[in-house]
Amino acid sequence: MRARLEDERRAERDRLQKEQMRLLLSRQMHEKRQREQYEKAENDEQAVIWKTDKDNYELEENRL
Repeated sequence: MRARLEDERRAERDRLQKEQMRLLLSRQMHEKRQREQYEKAENDEQAVIWKTDKDNYELEENRL
């Protein structure tokens, strides 16, 4: 009886640990996706800035 109760406690503890790990990994994946989206938005914004700078440079060169 005591061994069975101990086995049940161990199984429950293992189940809780697995659930916590699953939640942690899920949160980490979500954070990674958010970081990737943020970095892509930053890169896109930088590309627009560089294109504007390039266009302005070319206009100025043509003007001269």
